[in-house]
Amino acid sequence: MKTHLICSYFCPKTYLLNLDSQMECCDAESEGFVDVSGVTVARFNETIAYMYGDIKFLKDVGPDTMVELILQKEASGKYEVMATHEICDLCEEVMKGPESDYYAYMKYFGIPEECPFAA
Repeated sequence: MKTHLICSYFCPKTYLLNLDSQMECCDAESEGFVDVSGVTVARFNETIAYMYGDIKFLKDVGPDTMVELILQKEASGKYEVMATHEICDLCEEVMKGPESDYYAYMKYFGIPEECPFAA
């Protein structure tokens, strides 16, 4: 999976990710807002993994709803942050449609094409 979602303007080059674990929420506040248990990481073969499924929003999404993505790797039994990225206004990105840098990804996770939207 190419990380244009994380690195579209912030990284000097594009990275290739090989995901080994499920998507998860970082804290209790996030768990109260979004359920990512419907997103699955599966393996095509030893070198290719892919992600599919729906993100379920538990609260309404409106203007100024921020999303933060944190990419971590396991090293020596601990997790290290490799990259973070904030989408400061998810509604603004949704309403951009195909002009959004995230458009190709949003449709794969069940995010509606119009915003605001109800949970």
